[in-house]
Amino acid sequence: MTEPVPVSALGSELERYELAAELSPEEFEHYYDTEVELESRLTAMAGERAAQHEFAESRDLLDEVIKLNQVMREVARKQLDRPGTGEPFKERLVAAADAATGLILLIQGQLCQNKAEEQLLGGNLVEGKVHLEQASECYGELFGSSLPQSETGRVAGALTITKIEFFDGVAAMQRGKYEMAMESFEGARSKYGVLKDDLESAADADRRAQNTIGKLLRELDDQFAYTDIMIRFVSFFGQMQADNIGEALVYVDDAVALYEAWVKRAAATALPSQVQGSRAMELAHFKGWRAWAHAEHALERQDWGACQGQILAARTHWADSSDLARRHALLGMLTPQYQTSNGEMLLQATTRRWKSAKRLYEEIDRLKEYYRTAGALTVTQNAYGGNVVKHEETSNISVGGNVEGPVAAGHARVHVGDRITTSGDTKTVTELRDLADNLAELREALQSWATTDAQRESITQLATAEQQARIGDEKGVAAHLKKAGQWALTMAGKLAMTAAETAIKTSLGG
Repeated sequence: MTEPVPVSALGSELERYELAAELSPEEFEHYYDTEVELESRLTAMAGERAAQHEFAESRDLLDEVIKLNQVMREVARKQLDRPGTGEPFKERLVAAADAATGLILLIQGQLCQNKAEEQLLGGNLVEGKVHLEQASECYGELFGSSLPQSETGRVAGALTITKIEFFDGVAAMQRGKYEMAMESFEGARSKYGVLKDDLESAADADRRAQNTIGKLLRELDDQFAYTDIMIRFVSFFGQMQADNIGEALVYVDDAVALYEAWVKRAAATALPSQVQGSRAMELAHFKGWRAWAHAEHALERQDWGACQGQILAARTHWADSSDLARRHALLGMLTPQYQTSNGEMLLQATTRRWKSAKRLYEEIDRLKEYYRTAGALTVTQNAYGGNVVKHEETSNISVGGNVEGPVAAGHARVHVGDRITTSGDTKTVTELRDLADNLAELREALQSWATTDAQRESITQLATAEQQARIGDEKGVAAHLKKAGQWALTMAGKLAMTAAETAIKTSLGG
């Protein structure tokens, strides 16, 4: 098998033709074939660099391809201006110049896409979209021309616009606009199938564009598979938002299964380690969401052990994803960055709800057992003139068990077991103790989130309210929770601390 001519040798041969004052038709054809061979090599190398996330090196190679075609166009025009050039040769020179102009536009679009990929991989959707729109303009100019690659420009432009729609879906999903994201993803998926057929036809029509089109085809296949995964993933979030946990599990399990198959295909086709690493990182991120959903489902089923296990699994998967990102960063590799703080907040909320629900059901079971084994005790106190016992304003009644019959007084306090009734308001000592525990959890959770003096003062008021709850001072609790303010209320809601949220809302008059 003949060894391929080195790139440097091809460059030297091209230079000899480029410097010649005159080229015969046969010499020009040899020059043309050599130039096509060199640009094909450079384009393939640029694709390999981009796949390895070496975007700057990839762009340097694409710039070289543009320079080659600019020189070819000049050589063809110089030969056209030479006296005595026959008509068939003139037609060939015009066609070569047009092909070079078309390929320049095509590569300029590819350069913009290269910049877009770099920005999108770094999580910068806004800048990535700007470069995709610039690529679309290059392809649109090519499509509007009479150049040989006009059809390729049409298909590449449509593919770029579809990719913009896809990332509009990603942005909508990040904002929690799941229906909007679904529309974008489904629209993109339906277009990819049509565009694949168009690209294959364009490749057959223009052999010089085959490398570029081949790259677009590989990208399209990948993007189609990724879009299919994202449709399941956004459906999962939509179902979780609607509190349909069972349906959500179906979608997230399917999304992870499809992603695992996608990762295996990447390994089987020997994709660069950077690509495989990025996908492994995102797969771990997806698995974290799946584990969190299963934790929520276990909580709904009151399966405390499974809930705890899935919370641990989610935290482990997200930690693995972050660890891979750090390793890649140390190696100088550009990889997607995932926001894990929101996931950690969700895990904290699920953990608190799991602990709270577990305590509640254990207390219910304990009380059931207590009342099953204990005999009923009824204390009845009759009063003169009817069923009402009247006392002075400061009177207190202490009864160790159940009480039948009302007690009337402006500020009378009745102690029944551990229950305190004051002027018609009721709050048990147990409830205040639970509220104090909930406020303590909220205070601890907010320590790392407080960034302003007002937020730190809110935490101080929560601490004071907690102490007032422990000594049974309801009015003191309400006063300090009111001072804790709206930020404490908002964060209690986000962290699913129902007791604290309700108490703060009541103190604020809500």
